[in-house]
Amino acid sequence: MSLLLLAIAAALGVLFFQWTPYSSFFKDIVTGIKKSVHVITCSKISDHWKERCLPSYSIIILVSSLKLLAAFCTLFVPFGALILFFQSSDFDLVSKSLTLEGITVSTLSALITFASLTYFGKQPATQGYSSASKLLHQLVLSHPAIGQLLFEIESTSNKKQITEQQDQRHVFVSGLARAGTTILMREIYSSGQFSSLTYNDMPFVLAPNLWQKLRGKTEKGELKERYHGDGILEDYDSPEALEEVYWRTFNSDNNEEKLVLTKDRVETSTLQSFAEYIALIKLCHKNERYLSKNNNNTLRLEALASHFNSSAFLVPFRSPIQQALSLKRQHSFLCSSQAKDPFVRKYMKWLSHNEFGIDKKRMNPEGVAFSYEDKEDLNYWLEEWIAVYSYILEISDQHESILPISYELLCEETEIYWPQLLNKLSLVTSTYPELSLSSAPTEMAVDSELLKKAEEIYFQLNDTFKQKLA
Repeated sequence: MSLLLLAIAAALGVLFFQWTPYSSFFKDIVTGIKKSVHVITCSKISDHWKERCLPSYSIIILVSSLKLLAAFCTLFVPFGALILFFQSSDFDLVSKSLTLEGITVSTLSALITFASLTYFGKQPATQGYSSASKLLHQLVLSHPAIGQLLFEIESTSNKKQITEQQDQRHVFVSGLARAGTTILMREIYSSGQFSSLTYNDMPFVLAPNLWQKLRGKTEKGELKERYHGDGILEDYDSPEALEEVYWRTFNSDNNEEKLVLTKDRVETSTLQSFAEYIALIKLCHKNERYLSKNNNNTLRLEALASHFNSSAFLVPFRSPIQQALSLKRQHSFLCSSQAKDPFVRKYMKWLSHNEFGIDKKRMNPEGVAFSYEDKEDLNYWLEEWIAVYSYILEISDQHESILPISYELLCEETEIYWPQLLNKLSLVTSTYPELSLSSAPTEMAVDSELLKKAEEIYFQLNDTFKQKLA
């Protein structure tokens, strides 16, 4: 473990150094030296002006040299942090770092990181991500062992602060994509009563408190349309579906290699550890209630509802034909984006966002037989809708806390259903969200029996929504 820690510290040190304007400091030093040499050797400049200019250039060289030294010191910041958290008589990181083995591992890690930065710098530009940022995401998110280590550091260093948990009335938003899950989560988050993972926590989503200390103060950034290209704007403070990194790292039945995603088998120990993770997120973001948006939680809803029995589980749904059209359209858009920029594809895989795109995985909680396999066929998406929401309809009858949310009814009769929903969540607000309902014409052939089955489920879900809110 000590060698792995040293390798991580060396890699992070190179990244931190890369983020400093070291090249600018070096350029200032070289410029100051050149000007000093020019002044000294130029016969046309009087001794009087030389005496006036040289001290100024000396100050520039001195200040820039100190800045460059400070930049070089960032190479050792991660190592210092690890010593602070882990150094003990039983676990001597300092001694290990001075051995030939420790020096070799640290040096190789730094060289590989530097080479990778050079490689990523030549890749297509991705909005909001520098080559250093891409590499940091690669290092932290692509290896579960690093995620486990980061979580252990986070948990160990904050153990005393999360021993007592009070408010367990969390809210989990999940379901099939393109049902309004993001909009619903954002509206609930705007109440100011919830902690949630945000883009500022990336890529150290398993160690948000540690990352907050290392990165220091952050800016919200400029509001930009998210990569889905669907008009939803976001900045660094926007809550997002990042929680799946935990399940991908710790759940032994995480569907990583499967093309069809069935119900997860979740161990009690994993749920207990997840409760600790929630406490760490709450500690970082300062609100007592936790808000999650994770479509993959659909596959573990029963386990979550049984373990967090004071929480609410919201599962938005839309008209089956409209949601299927939106899924198909989004799939085509993401396939094109991922083909143009490999980082987008990697990013979505790291977060287990497999709802659409080149690495699409089909949700099928109960493992029913599918008849359609062509993603260009609307029936492919309609079958998935039926598989997911027939399961939701079944388990919502068994768990009072699992609440199907009709996005159409919420948009059409906001003044009726929004206050009822907030009351269900123990929230109070005097304003109504501006929810918009869009629909697209259906120009593709649809299996009439499949559509009839989907619509029957849809109407039953609407009834369940009304009954549970009443």
